Amino acid sequence: MVVRVCTDDVPFGERVDYWQHVVSDNFVRCVARIDRRDETFWGRIVSTSLGAVHYSLIEHYASSGYEISRSAKHIRQGEADDYILELQLGGESVVLGQDGREAVFDRGDFGMLDVTRPSLLACRPNSLVRAISLTFPRHLLPLRAEAVQGLTAVRINGGSGIGKLVSSFLIGLAENLDEGVPYGDDAVRLSNVLLDLLAVGLTSSAAGDSVAAPESSRSVLRTRVYSFIDRHLHDPELSPNKIAEAHHISTRYLHKLFEGEESTVVEWIRLRRLEQCRRYLADPAKRCSSVGVIAARWGFRDPSYFSRLFRATYGIRPREYRMLNLEQKIPSPL
Repeated sequence: MVVRVCTDDVPFGERVDYWQHVVSDNFVRCVARIDRRDETFWGRIVSTSLGAVHYSLIEHYASSGYEISRSAKHIRQGEADDYILELQLGGESVVLGQDGREAVFDRGDFGMLDVTRPSLLACRPNSLVRAISLTFPRHLLPLRAEAVQGLTAVRINGGSGIGKLVSSFLIGLAENLDEGVPYGDDAVRLSNVLLDLLAVGLTSSAAGDSVAAPESSRSVLRTRVYSFIDRHLHDPELSPNKIAEAHHISTRYLHKLFEGEESTVVEWIRLRRLEQCRRYLADPAKRCSSVGVIAARWGFRDPSYFSRLFRATYGIRPREYRMLNLEQKIPSPL
């Protein structure tokens, strides 16, 4: 279902309060700073859902300037555990800020914000802005939160390389909103493709940072390692030795990179494989693939070991998990 909201029919004296409600309702609890005396202010949001990804096309103009901020107080009051992606479609540039970083985004550029930490989006006076915004649970992005932390409020060029692929994908969705959007299983699969592509874009951006400080460089290397692991989960021979060799570091240094992380290298490989298996088991398009085939697809050679590990991790056998989820996959028209 596509939802449209606009300030056109709202009296000028009530538009700022209305927009504050609309933004908080569509995204996360925040403060919209717009001069209440600004009779030029105008805004529009067209939004839909692609699985768990909330996709919005946003347009706004304010002669007095425009600012959306999320403070520590908002974070304490809210329960959101999401990322927000902002992509500039046109109009004036915007600024994203988080963790002491600020970056200017122009047409085609995109960047991320983590709603679990204070953040800022700002536009200068007399700015007409047209943007795409995605909101989605942090755990759905196939990158560790620690790896993404240094990549928020960082400009990713949407005009070349992987950044252009991500930008083109999102813009293509915007261009087809009026013609209808996928729903049900198709929407879930489309959102999975989108998040995988975004993860590659973020990792490529991190790898291109050649002037990072030592700690930042280690963070970038960890991000590259996480990405490498995800690309090779299907390989049953994937191991710390193989990962270290691919990144031209010693196995000892690889383990040192993971000190302070929630999981060791081996634990992370196992967890990511389990997550991919769980994703396949819940996908109606994979219902013809046996549990054993799915386990082997993600690097588990022994079906019995996989079943025990799955149950120990999620509290339910793989076959039971599949039956429970597929029974709930009843498409409903939007």
